[in-house]
Amino acid sequence: MICGKFKIFEKIDKTFNNIFKHPTSVCMTYTEHAKFSFYISYVFLKGSVMGLIHSVHPDSYITYAQDTIKEVNKLLNDSGCKN
Repeated sequence: MICGKFKIFEKIDKTFNNIFKHPTSVCMTYTEHAKFSFYISYVFLKGSVMGLIHSVHPDSYITYAQDTIKEVNKLLNDSGCKN
């Protein structure tokens, strides 16, 4: 069953890598790029919720903005093309 899953991802990558140029330009396959983008969206969503909570209760999540920025910067620096 696991082999079947990987074949699906290979087919998806083969198809969409020919359609979209951006994932390849950042040294990722289509599925790697999708997974990475979904995860960054999650990080931003988490930071946004913390910001909403912080706005009504200022003593909570005091460093949420800086923490979110640091996490996103680390993710971006550790992914894709390495020069």
